[in-house]
Amino acid sequence: MASKFWNILKPTLDAIVFSNTWISLAALSLYLGLKLTLGLSPLFFEGVLVFSASFIAYNYLKLKGLNLEGNESVFNQWLKQYRNIVYALIVVVGFGFVYSISKISIGQLIVLAIAGLLSLIYIGVERYNLRSFWFLKTQIVAFVWAWFIMGIALVDVFTEIHFALLAVLFAGVFFFILGLTIPFDIRDWKADQHDDKMTTLPMVFGIKGTLVIALLHLLLSFICLFIYSYYAIILLPIFVIGGRRIYQLNSDSSEYAYTFFLDGLIVMVYPILWIAGFLYNL
Repeated sequence: MASKFWNILKPTLDAIVFSNTWISLAALSLYLGLKLTLGLSPLFFEGVLVFSASFIAYNYLKLKGLNLEGNESVFNQWLKQYRNIVYALIVVVGFGFVYSISKISIGQLIVLAIAGLLSLIYIGVERYNLRSFWFLKTQIVAFVWAWFIMGIALVDVFTEIHFALLAVLFAGVFFFILGLTIPFDIRDWKADQHDDKMTTLPMVFGIKGTLVIALLHLLLSFICLFIYSYYAIILLPIFVIGGRRIYQLNSDSSEYAYTFFLDGLIVMVYPILWIAGFLYNL
């Protein structure tokens, strides 16, 4: 019975994860979590912007590297098989992106432009990109996430938040995303070895060393978030469960162990904060 249920569920789960809908929901969850934490009401067009921009950017990156040598992951194989569906989804989501652009403020437009520029530099042209530098690859990803999501959520109200607290919150988000992004270098290790201009953390520090670095960044994230507010203790299960699972990862771990589970930790941020807030107000 369980096997039959999984056979029915798996195609749907594959579509959500491998179309980059899952990671886009993670970005939306982080945006909603920030708004909730700061006592601000989320705006529909901001949520649409966060989701659509993430969806388009991640699919562009994945589709651009579809035919790279050594890239034979399950993720890549799914995209090759269903690329036309993904192209159609990009067009549909693109309408949401255009709608949200028409609603954002000048400040939010500047935030989006800087995030877009950094993303283009990260992706690069052929082999000339920031991903070639092990000390910049994951850091750029984490910075763009923190800059874009916090910028869209707070750029029009940041003067109402104490700068020191804002800096601590930014650091907490940055280290959180960085800690979850670093393990993906382990997943991509075999593919990256085919690029003689690519250097990643596992190539420099080994798999276990890279996992320790990821865990240290998660610890730094929790410390920063706890300094910002002791209510961050609500998120402790994400860090504990995530840290334990991350340390068990290796280059042969399933695609779901990376893409579904690690991104899922971000997806769970808003639901956990919302449930805690709901229970607190009972």
